[in-house]
Order: sequence, then C-alpha cells, then structure tokens
Amino acid sequence: GGLLIFQREVLERQYALLEKP
Repeated sequence: GGLLIFQREVLERQYALLEKP
C-alpha cells in the first residue's frame, strides 16, 4: 500500500482545513 494511504492523508488534511474554525 502507498497510494491509498496518500489519498487518505490528503482527504484528512482537506477535512481538517474545512472544519478549521
């Protein structure tokens, strides 16, 4: 695995930015 983990990292970072107060 590698690409899947990378995609998950990106998604989590995007959600973090969206939920950022």
